[in-house]
Amino acid sequence: MEKPIKVRLHIMSPVHIGCDDVYEPTSFTIDERKKTLVEFDPMDFIKSLSKNERESFIKICEKGDISSVIEIYRFVSCKQISGREIEIASGLLDHYHKVLNLRGERDIKNGLNKFAIDRTAYNPHNNLPYIPGSSIKGALRTAYLNVLAKEAQSANCWEKYLHERELRTDMDKYKFIGKNKVAKRLEKDLLKINGDDFATDPFRMVKPSDFLPAGDVKTRIVYGVNKKKDPSSRDAQGPPQIMETIKKGSVFEGIINIQQPETRAGIIEPVELKRLLRAIHEVYQTIYDSDQDVAKKIGTNNAVDQKVYDRFKDDWGKTAFLLRIGRHSGAEAVTIENNRLIMIIGKNKKPEKHLDHATTIWLASESSKPNSNNGLVPFGWAVMEILPFEPEKDERGTHAGYETFDDCTAQKQQRDGMDENNPPEDDDLMARFNKFKLQCNPEKFLSFIKSIKTEEIPFMEKISLKDIKDVNSVVNIGIVESIEKVEVSPDVLKAIAGKMLEVIKPHKKWDDKKHEKYKRLCLMAGVHKNN
Repeated sequence: MEKPIKVRLHIMSPVHIGCDDVYEPTSFTIDERKKTLVEFDPMDFIKSLSKNERESFIKICEKGDISSVIEIYRFVSCKQISGREIEIASGLLDHYHKVLNLRGERDIKNGLNKFAIDRTAYNPHNNLPYIPGSSIKGALRTAYLNVLAKEAQSANCWEKYLHERELRTDMDKYKFIGKNKVAKRLEKDLLKINGDDFATDPFRMVKPSDFLPAGDVKTRIVYGVNKKKDPSSRDAQGPPQIMETIKKGSVFEGIINIQQPETRAGIIEPVELKRLLRAIHEVYQTIYDSDQDVAKKIGTNNAVDQKVYDRFKDDWGKTAFLLRIGRHSGAEAVTIENNRLIMIIGKNKKPEKHLDHATTIWLASESSKPNSNNGLVPFGWAVMEILPFEPEKDERGTHAGYETFDDCTAQKQQRDGMDENNPPEDDDLMARFNKFKLQCNPEKFLSFIKSIKTEEIPFMEKISLKDIKDVNSVVNIGIVESIEKVEVSPDVLKAIAGKMLEVIKPHKKWDDKKHEKYKRLCLMAGVHKNN
């Protein structure tokens, strides 16, 4: 295994990573005084009610029609409830009041659709936001494909893949690009993938971990509003959205493994770190500069976190790289330059247009209909900072010794030349596990779990919890709740839960609580249990 690249992600503007989850009416209220959304456990809320209140609440829930949702909002809004607090945009409070006053089935349906609050990706065990490795990998892949296309001088790829009869009009092109999976065919050609064989995709060897919070990370609920890139008297057509976002200034840490394939893997051109970093720098710096031009044109006053940007001004393209992730990153950040055909929906029955660029941009706003563009913020910008493998501190106490492209190459050559006397990478993990076995107790077990790094997961195959003396006194169903609260990556949690299932087996004398904990342990391990 290649030594992983340590990465710190600095959030420069609101980031929303979709997770197909929303804040449900029965699990939150709005604190008008603090101007926060308060998320609570519905079961804890029900337990806090008096007998009469509980009966009233149950009657509302049993109605099951759309008007009962508004009744639930009203019922919950009258209670003092404690829970997890999330900052909200200033316009959301007025919006909440309007929802509470909705009447009539049609108005309620329309009003609730506009009040759906999308959650950003979060760890269900501690509710903290995180950046999934898949989001990072998607951004890296897009940048890499753009550079490959530029080197191959690829343009208007549909002319290569479509028949003449499918190229008559822009509408025909757009239709058959999707029908014939032209974008996927371009990817395969650029990456030299053999047919549909995933094993020959070089990005199979690029493995980012999930990026977890480093320090205090907060989220904020904002509106997403659609604005035209060229100022116009008419607004863009996209309806406003409400979403939870990671606040700018937040920091996450993770690792990226770029492994070298085996000779017979069938990968023709493996991903090279130097080439990948150059691609990230070229592609996202260009998109960022374009965004800045749009910001000046429409008067948003450049609300991206400039302090973070300026902090890395001497490191751009060396150890610091712009990255764009999450929802509303813009069409340009998820497509390949010179091979774009973006459909622009017509207004007032005008025919659609198909262009090589988007004509609108999504921005974070304090309200659904901002009076001006000043202060609106683009979504998804972050700085990817490459950290040293062995951090050293300079005289000022700041980290020094970062790797540049040449440093990475030199260290790889050094690693390739290591002899058998050097210890394998799993020694550190095994040493910690063996030390834990000598003084094993639940607290030591939790400490051991916290010490596991994402890159060490492959080596966990050599570990067996059955080797622990009197294992049932340490690894048992009672420790599941404590495991859920440990701040480690979901990947590590999944791996350790799988190991725990090797020694924890359901018992006929268990009560319902223990069976419930066992189900949760199975979910952590990615194992589905119905009983």
